[in-house]
Amino acid sequence: MNSLNIRGGLSPLGAFQQQQQRKRDENRHAKRLQGETAGSHQDGPVSLVIPPRLQAQVAGLTRIIVDGEAGISLIQTAEAALHELLRLLEQLQKLAGYASTGMENNLVLRNADQRELENVLLNIDHISEVTSYGPEKLLDGSHEVHGVAQGEYLEFVSATAETQTAPVSGYDVVITRAPAPSTLLGLQPLTRELLQAGEQLWFREKQKQHRFRAQQGEDHQQFLKRLNYELQGVGLPLNVKLRADQLLEVEHQYWGSEPTFEAASSTAGILGSKQGTVRKANPGIDVAGQIDGVEALGKGPFIHVPTGYGRVGGICLRINGRTPQVQLPLHGSVSLFQNALRFGSHAAPLRLNMRSVCSADLGRHVPNYSGFENLSDLNITTAQGGKDALLLIEQAKQEIYDQLEEVGSFRTRRLQGQLLQLREKHTKLVPEAEQLNNEHQAHAAAIATSKLMQEDQMSGLQAQASHSPTSLQSLLD
Repeated sequence: MNSLNIRGGLSPLGAFQQQQQRKRDENRHAKRLQGETAGSHQDGPVSLVIPPRLQAQVAGLTRIIVDGEAGISLIQTAEAALHELLRLLEQLQKLAGYASTGMENNLVLRNADQRELENVLLNIDHISEVTSYGPEKLLDGSHEVHGVAQGEYLEFVSATAETQTAPVSGYDVVITRAPAPSTLLGLQPLTRELLQAGEQLWFREKQKQHRFRAQQGEDHQQFLKRLNYELQGVGLPLNVKLRADQLLEVEHQYWGSEPTFEAASSTAGILGSKQGTVRKANPGIDVAGQIDGVEALGKGPFIHVPTGYGRVGGICLRINGRTPQVQLPLHGSVSLFQNALRFGSHAAPLRLNMRSVCSADLGRHVPNYSGFENLSDLNITTAQGGKDALLLIEQAKQEIYDQLEEVGSFRTRRLQGQLLQLREKHTKLVPEAEQLNNEHQAHAAAIATSKLMQEDQMSGLQAQASHSPTSLQSLLD
């Protein structure tokens, strides 16, 4: 007799226990779905049910947007400090302007003006030192390009955020032409007889001019001393000297092809070719050379490579000192370390060069009779000191204006423009993530419902089989 293989039915107690387990599983699954939905609303569009690639995109965009907003705040902090520096420079300009008139004869008051000037300079240095955003110092030179020039007569001036850090050996520099100022050489000797006759000279540079007359009883040394003093007093950047052959030689203080002047004399050949005829100076010379093999542009004693010309784009050097006897070509090098502020992604960062604005770094490279090298050297206790101080202060103001223009353009055209694009991309990406999130939850709910329905059917069959003999046939193998 064939034996029957029968699937044993559940007892009533077993069916009840399985039904209770099914309810517990159903409640647990419902809570899990509810938790995922709540988590998606609480934590934003990126939840654990979104594909990792999309999660990374949304999170990365969010992080870059937050960093971009912080970068804009950083630049606005620097802009506010630069505007305050302009206000302080205007205070210096007023003090120097009053001193340059020579109207203040009281030594006590002149010293008081000097102390006030020094207090303003201390405030400038304080702004340079303390202006920061978080841990980042902004205007103390921490985030500018640092450079050192090696070679006689070479001096590093500046570089831009695009300039690349130099190799260990530095970038090669070759000077092929030395700079020189415009000059005018007399054609006839200035004799003592002409001095006693009251020789007259006339000079003009841009909008400034001056007429000078020799006095009876003056010798050549007295004549030259008084002439140069008066030229300084009216702000003409000219030096006059007498050569051994008694020919007058006039030289512009600024080097290069642009600064020029003209002169005339009451006697033909002293300065003018004819009596009372204006004669133009011989043009000056701009420096010329190459940096890292790239042909650089020369302007007076300054030589620079425009931005966009390879790794040395933005470098500016200066030829200092007198160079007529320099044997050309002059060889040297320049070493650079790029430490500009970085914004955006590490793969394609945006850089901004934040130069130092302390008094020792403002108003440099300005020729003046007092020998001031920067704002920290200013002394306005004399009229000449006041006049020379005005030259340096004007240069410093231009430097601050240039930096304001640079950071303002960087903020509006680069950071804000990039931030707008990122926000648009983020706006498009988030709905896509939310849609995927909803589709995933709906799919998960459908699978869970189907599974519960299957379990209900099996439980019903098993319970029925345990009580009804007619269901035994369905349990046979």
